[in-house]
Amino acid sequence: YKLPKSYLKTSFSGTKTYLGMDVALKEDQHLKINGWIKNKRRPDFDLNILSDGIYFNELITLSKALLDSLGVKNNLSYMKAKGYFASDVSIRTNCKSLKSKGYMQIKDAALINDKTKLGFNDINASLIFDNDTLSINDTHLKVNDGELAVAGTIDKKADADITVTSDGLPLPELYLAFAPEDIKREIKLNSGSLSLNAHINGKLKKPVSILNATVSNLSLCDKLATAVITNKELKIDIRDEKELKGKIINNGFKLSLPYSKSTLKDDNLTVEFDDKDLSLSPTQLKINRNTAITLTGAVTDYMTRPVYDFNLEGDLFAGEIKKLAGVVLEPFIDSKGIIPVKAVLAGNKKKQTLRAQIASDTNNYITPVHIESLKNAQSIVQLLVDFKGNRLKIKDTGLYS
Repeated sequence: YKLPKSYLKTSFSGTKTYLGMDVALKEDQHLKINGWIKNKRRPDFDLNILSDGIYFNELITLSKALLDSLGVKNNLSYMKAKGYFASDVSIRTNCKSLKSKGYMQIKDAALINDKTKLGFNDINASLIFDNDTLSINDTHLKVNDGELAVAGTIDKKADADITVTSDGLPLPELYLAFAPEDIKREIKLNSGSLSLNAHINGKLKKPVSILNATVSNLSLCDKLATAVITNKELKIDIRDEKELKGKIINNGFKLSLPYSKSTLKDDNLTVEFDDKDLSLSPTQLKINRNTAITLTGAVTDYMTRPVYDFNLEGDLFAGEIKKLAGVVLEPFIDSKGIIPVKAVLAGNKKKQTLRAQIASDTNNYITPVHIESLKNAQSIVQLLVDFKGNRLKIKDTGLYS
């Protein structure tokens, strides 16, 4: 099969790229784009986009044939599609103003991957650009059982009022479809869903942005299931107005280690941040049944000159910590009582220092070997480490009595 004649022409002048393109899938399926784009921090372009109809199944067939002819490995044989894209629009914007007319449309489209079981269905989009205003109507899609919708306007003064909502987007299927192969080989994502509500309002140059996102019922593990992570709910709330304000609340974190039949839990964790500082509210880490450690901390000026200050303190139930060693090593470790522990991580961008101490005595200890000279004595194990660039320096570390 011989494709109709197509062309792509580009030229460059400073930060501006001139583009002329006519790609044909069939004699009656063309996509024509003409105009220019400036390479700037904010979008700046003047484009005309014209197509009577590009059908997505034809696009997949052509893409697979092209990749196969070049010897590029691909999974497009698993892909099925329907629906089409059509456009007749002129757009000129620099995020300060908008001049436009015409339309862009996606009608009754679907894209399904039989291998990953990920399906984008009921894809419809209606973007009307008339009267120097973008109106987004009837724009939505389904991702398996989840939904995503976009609605709103951008007027001639580049004032935006756009809302994006989603409910129950399936994370395992999205992970299988888009995550890098080396990560998928090592980590399995078993469950999880994403819901969000985002709103952009005001000048495109500096809009007011609000994001509320929730990740629910997350479950993942390594390929051998030696560590299993489950998480009930993660909530992210961000408001970027005159200044950035955000809060992250996590509920129901659990790390399970089947080999040692141990667990690490954090029922509630809260992080608050602005455009300069970040703080971690006191949160309790629970190891197995009784061990509880409190963690708190902050990072100031994290974007430019970060200063770190984190503290950990609690009581370790020796028998539960011993259990972490696993069934093979556990019989060779002696333990008794409750062991106080505290640690501080402090520093800046150039250097960080970790100081950790564990105290023990005759009735409170965990050890693989008993030292006769320390019998009936109170002792402290200290670890002091400096981190500086690629270097790690251990000092004043040892057993003190």
